[in-house]
Amino acid sequence: MDRLWWSDAHAYCVAEVASSHEGREELAVRLAQAAAQAGADAVKFQLFRADELAVSHHPKADAFRQIEFSPDAWERIITAAKATGIHVWADVYDAPSLELAERLGLDGYKVTTTIAGDPALLPALGATGKPLLLAVGGEREDEIAALIAQVGRPRGDGLALVHGFQGFPTRLEDTHLHRLAWLRARFGLPVGFADHCPGDSPAAVILPAVAVGMGARIIEKHLTPDRAAKGRDHVSALNPDEFARMVGAIRDVERALGGTEPAPSEAEARYRQTMQKRVVARTAISAGDLLGPRHLALKRTPDAGIGPEFLTQVLGKKARQALPQEAAIRPEHVAEPVTLILVAVRMNSTRLPTKALIPLAGKPVLAHLVERVLRSRRAAKVVICTSTHPDDRVLLEWAQRLGVGGYAGSEDDVMDRFLTVAGREGADLVVRVTGDNPLTDPEAIDAMLACHGEQGADYTYTDTLPRGTRAEVLTVAALRRAHEWAEDPRHSEYMSLYFRDYPELFTIARWDAPEPLRRPHYRLTLDTPEDLEVVRRIYETLYRDGEVFPLSAAVALLDRHPEWAAINAHVAQKLPAGLNTRLRASAQSIR
Repeated sequence: MDRLWWSDAHAYCVAEVASSHEGREELAVRLAQAAAQAGADAVKFQLFRADELAVSHHPKADAFRQIEFSPDAWERIITAAKATGIHVWADVYDAPSLELAERLGLDGYKVTTTIAGDPALLPALGATGKPLLLAVGGEREDEIAALIAQVGRPRGDGLALVHGFQGFPTRLEDTHLHRLAWLRARFGLPVGFADHCPGDSPAAVILPAVAVGMGARIIEKHLTPDRAAKGRDHVSALNPDEFARMVGAIRDVERALGGTEPAPSEAEARYRQTMQKRVVARTAISAGDLLGPRHLALKRTPDAGIGPEFLTQVLGKKARQALPQEAAIRPEHVAEPVTLILVAVRMNSTRLPTKALIPLAGKPVLAHLVERVLRSRRAAKVVICTSTHPDDRVLLEWAQRLGVGGYAGSEDDVMDRFLTVAGREGADLVVRVTGDNPLTDPEAIDAMLACHGEQGADYTYTDTLPRGTRAEVLTVAALRRAHEWAEDPRHSEYMSLYFRDYPELFTIARWDAPEPLRRPHYRLTLDTPEDLEVVRRIYETLYRDGEVFPLSAAVALLDRHPEWAAINAHVAQKLPAGLNTRLRASAQSIR
């Protein structure tokens, strides 16, 4: 098959002449010309020999003889029809008519119900290599399958099934347009619709367009020079002007259907850009700002920018550049913030000395902690932050052995240590972890970072995880403000109090742990020998070298062994006497 003329984008409109030419050669030519002027893709004639079409006593035998053309007449008619520029098809009813059609170079054939089952003519039609329309109106599924088999051509090779039958005229309730979908699904072939409803009905123009909307790729409709004259085949036929309106309606439907690709059209894209809200700057944004709800809004804008579906992906990102109020936010305006996990750790401890390096399942506590937090997908780097005290020098050696950063700073001012490392690393966010918490969960850290960004927080905490597994997230800018405003930064080991006690100065977010982790009454830190006993039992049960077991597994283990959880349940967390985590009164007016 060299070519087909129908496709998903173009329904092929065939003007069926049938007997409308009344046996007059000049009228047959005029109908072909009218079909071309009306916008048809093809005109179709019926080639037959009357004495081979019906028995002599058939009620229409005389009528068939009256409208039969000689081969010479058909040659003149076909030549004139081809001159119109449209394709010329035929229904053929016998072998000599097929031979004539092939000699005249017709473009395609329709296999009508009349010749269904013909053991000689059907294979001959299949062998022509021309497109074939197989009429299947009123045919059962097995009969359709047999017809396809008799044609003897591979499916998809120029075959199409045409639904519809001539009921003189066909009633609307006998039209069954839903059968188009069934035919296409069952046989995997293009489908068409031959409409034979009353020509004077509005449906005669509408139904073919509806059929196209339902998947018909070929439309066949009778054409008559003047239906009012009530000539042969006039009942279901359209006048030329009506045929033109039908073609116009079909082309309108095709434009409305659009392409089969899911991408929106250019007009749809313009409409979306005009009507849909976009992410814009609620206020002026400075370069380096971490974007939160207070920075961003959804508004209509004529400027190109990201849609509302990307708002949550922008929250928590860092502004690459300064942006004026109401500027549309584009992907190039934002970057991932640099996030550090800072491990605050020292060797001195009153109740559990050198706890950071106590062996636990074959490794120091600090090594287990680092092994776990390195699994965070959001943090760029882990740094062990200790003091300049001589006893803490060993912690820097361990940082090197563990392949993470190390820093020694003020013995008392933990915030100063964090700020120094954050400045050195160009960090925007820090996750605070303490060195005596070897069950800190990397997935919880990532969830807290996500919560922090979505809420545009300065400080994010949780109080629903077991004690000793609770990280904290802080923006470096908020950490710097708290350090500047602190009355006595030497107590900044308890930096959470600098934030949680001043919600009027900082945007604070609380992350609620999922139920499998929500055990705030469990104690999984290391501050006493009892704590060590609980954590050691967990590690001896769950730890396998090189594997990081989830916190949920440790929680489930304690759920199964409440007697383990009871070992340190009595230990109380006490704040030291004289603790000063107050911020200066003047800070109240700074924010």
